[in-house]
This record gives sequence, C-alpha cells and structure tokens, in this order.
Amino acid sequence: MKKTIFLVLLCLAVCLSVNANKTSKFAYVDMTNHWAEETAEIIAEKDIFVGTRINDEYYFYPDTTLTRTEFIIMLVSALGLEIKTDVKVPFEDFDQVPEYAKKYILTAYNEGLIDGNLEYGKLYFRPHDILTRIEIIKIIDKVINCNSDETAKYNDMYLVPKWGVESVSNLTKAGILKGYEDGTVRPYVKINRATASEFILKTVK
Repeated sequence: MKKTIFLVLLCLAVCLSVNANKTSKFAYVDMTNHWAEETAEIIAEKDIFVGTRINDEYYFYPDTTLTRTEFIIMLVSALGLEIKTDVKVPFEDFDQVPEYAKKYILTAYNEGLIDGNLEYGKLYFRPHDILTRIEIIKIIDKVINCNSDETAKYNDMYLVPKWGVESVSNLTKAGILKGYEDGTVRPYVKINRATASEFILKTVK
C-alpha cells in the first residue's frame, strides 16, 4: 500500500515538473486561445520579439500592424545575422530610419534582403510604411533556399505583382505560405505582429 502511494506521489511530482517546464514566462494576457499564442511565446523566448510589459503582465497586441523597419529588426534578430554598421545604402530616405534601427537596416541591405523602392530614378526604403503580405513574402524568399518549378495556384494570383509571383510559389513549396481558407493569398493585406511572427518562425525552423 505504501509503495502504491509512493508511486502515485512520484508520478504527480513528475507531471507537475513537466508542466512547470512548459510554462512560458511570456504568457501574454491578450494571446489566450489566439491562433498565434505559441508562436508569440516562442519568438519571445528566442529574444526575437518581446511584447509590452505592463506591471507584471505581458501584452503582445497581435493585430498591431508592422512597419518595414520593425519587421527588418525582427528578421535580422531571428536570423542571428552579424550586425554591420560600415555599410553604405542608396536609400534617399535613410535619415528617416530611427537611430536605433539603422544598424538592422544596414545589415539587411548588406545581406541582400532589401532592395528599396525605385521612384523617379531614386531608391527609397520607406521605413514607416506598413508592410504588406507580398512584401514580406518577397523578403523571406531571399532568405530561404527553395525554388519552385510551378506557379502557385491561389485563387487571386492575378492580384500578385509580377515581381512577387516567383516568391509566392517558392514560399508555398517550402511550406511557409499556406494562403487563406478560401484559397487566396491576399498580397496587399497589411501585416500584423501575429502573422509576421508566424512567417519568421517558419523561416528559421
């Protein structure tokens, strides 16, 4: 009888220990039952992106949209790239990049992850513009090593700009891009924190 009780107590102790180990210190208040809850916790623990701490609680704000600058900071951190500061960039608006973020933009440019937008013969980074799905797809395509021989067959591929078609196909083949339940890819939807975090986590896995 004593042996049985001991084994039961031992089992409970092990179970409690396992559950304790699974508890994340970044258990976001606003991510309970959210589809990206686990993703948000993982990227926080990997020090890729940590939400806002208010008193003793963390908030992720999953629906908050991301600027180009914010996403590049996340991506460079996730990839563990060596930070570069002695790089010259051709962006006319580089002075608009926040000082703390410039090293990440320089690093991303040095790695060939960003090209900028050509407007009237000049290149612009547009650091404060909100990132769209097709833009994030194009950037991540430069990170992964996956080439598709077939064009992806989403219902709205006609909306994807020519420069993004190959990237959509590559990310689909790599399993990073799945599209929506209605079979669309929605290239111009603005990217929020939850979606960006999911893209990044799939990229670095």
